[in-house]
Amino acid sequence: MTGYQRLEDFKTTLPKKPKAGLYIDDLNLYKRGKASGWMTDYKKLYNWVAQMNTIVHARIYIWANHGMNQLKA
Repeated sequence: MTGYQRLEDFKTTLPKKPKAGLYIDDLNLYKRGKASGWMTDYKKLYNWVAQMNTIVHARIYIWANHGMNQLKA
């Protein structure tokens, strides 16, 4: 026994659709993606989270030359 649950079993223990906020830190995902050779598709990520949650708000933080900017998704 590994102590891990299958995703299907985990889904059944959650409330119907819990509320969730989605925050994306673009700088960290970009750097890790570039180093590993893959990039994150934010629309797919949003849709994947929305399948199991009611997204109350979503934010993406994008690195610019002058610092962190907040854009509403």
